[in-house]
Amino acid sequence: ICIRTITLPLVLVLGTRASRRFERALPATALASYPGSGNTWARALLEAATGVLTGSAYVDAALVHAGFLGEGATERVLAVKTHWPWDDDGGLANATLDGLGGAAAFDRALVLVRHPYSAIPSLFAYQHTRAHGDEAPEHAWRAWRDRDARWRREAARWRRFVRFWRRRFARARP
Repeated sequence: ICIRTITLPLVLVLGTRASRRFERALPATALASYPGSGNTWARALLEAATGVLTGSAYVDAALVHAGFLGEGATERVLAVKTHWPWDDDGGLANATLDGLGGAAAFDRALVLVRHPYSAIPSLFAYQHTRAHGDEAPEHAWRAWRDRDARWRREAARWRRFVRFWRRRFARARP
């Protein structure tokens, strides 16, 4: 498995920075993804195409610095980035959105699904470097992947994440 990631050309994509919020409340839309699946990239494309801010259930100072002015915003934005119900501690019931009612806070969702063979190494690279788009050393990836069956556990978390969002809006599909 290759652990290379793509450096996001945020400055180019956000050359005409999104700066608008909606004047009135819209249906709350989740931009949900398992970590490492391209949520930041999708936000950059949505903001560049619409000129409207996307929000986030998190506040990442590096993304604010890169031009994501909606970082931390959950209202009057095009969509809200979330990795709910995934969390950093290995569980699937975190408190990231508890104050908003968790996934129940959203009326609809755009769910990004990236193959776990790509998403999990990307997540590891972010956790290892704490930077979007940076690469982790291959020896670090192998050590992490092979220790205590982490690969299997993380793949199971990926599967639970996808199932969660499919079931959350199962009745909404035609």
